[in-house]
Amino acid sequence: MSFKLEIRLDRPDGVYLAGDMVSGVVTVHDPDGGRGKIQLIREWRAHGKGSGDHGARAEQTIAETWGAGSSEVPFSFTMPDGPFTYRGTYTNLDWYVRAESGGLFGKTKAETDFIFGAMPNMPSVDFGPTYAVPKPVPQIATKVGYLGAMGCGVFLIGLIAGLVFLIQPPAIIALLIGGFILGLGGFVIYTMLRNQFAQAKLGNVQLTIEPIIVQASKNIQIRFATTTQAEFELEKIEVKLVQNEIYATGSGTNRSVNTKKVLEQISQVSEARAVRRGENIEFNLEMAIPAEAATTFMAADNQVQWQVIVTIPIKGWSDWEHIQNITVTP
Repeated sequence: MSFKLEIRLDRPDGVYLAGDMVSGVVTVHDPDGGRGKIQLIREWRAHGKGSGDHGARAEQTIAETWGAGSSEVPFSFTMPDGPFTYRGTYTNLDWYVRAESGGLFGKTKAETDFIFGAMPNMPSVDFGPTYAVPKPVPQIATKVGYLGAMGCGVFLIGLIAGLVFLIQPPAIIALLIGGFILGLGGFVIYTMLRNQFAQAKLGNVQLTIEPIIVQASKNIQIRFATTTQAEFELEKIEVKLVQNEIYATGSGTNRSVNTKKVLEQISQVSEARAVRRGENIEFNLEMAIPAEAATTFMAADNQVQWQVIVTIPIKGWSDWEHIQNITVTP
């Protein structure tokens, strides 16, 4: 019999909730007995289609000597306030406990995963290492939007002029470079000003979305009001509650971030119709967060993201859209 380690948790199903003590035994198989350190490590790891994240690593020494044959070493550890086990489509988060012994050039290891779940109404939750509290996205003031767009335009013209002056390419190459930069810049500027263009017809929109930190199974209130500035053909008014899984692949210049929609609830507030100038458009909508909704999670390469998206397409004109990130708690 060679030296070997095995891990057995005290719960056969391997399910633990916030506040529980995780415990079990490490069985040491050694025909001769020995000395050294047996370390116990617990941590979470995010994995799936993208690169891996990990965190909340905790390590303890559970034995320094052991007898010949098979012997059991008990262990126990407390858990932090999250993040919680997540089994998704494109990304996953799992918790692991690992026992290991040996030096740099040869280690004997044993590892098992376990499920770590949240408790409702937790006073404190760890949403991941890159989590930041969401803020209401303000409606960008028209002056700020126009000034920003003008600044981008001046920068792009200067960039094109500088490239042509410094590189001095043939005329056709200069035209292609200039056309590409202007096309890309035009798209960026349009994106910056899209809502301002829409509000030329739609009017000064007043929108509130609250709360933006919300518990699963609770409701979000969306209030919208405006007085139109012109006649137009409204295609619809739509509000979406969206859950995305975000994962990154590669690194450096080859790094790519992918966003995949895994859940979408749509509420259509208005169908297509003609809108008069000076008309008041108002709605007050409640959207329920699913009872089994995944808790928000944010790490460098893997995320579980929730958003409320309000969209107002205007026929033959720029659409108006507002995207609000929210945090879903247990």
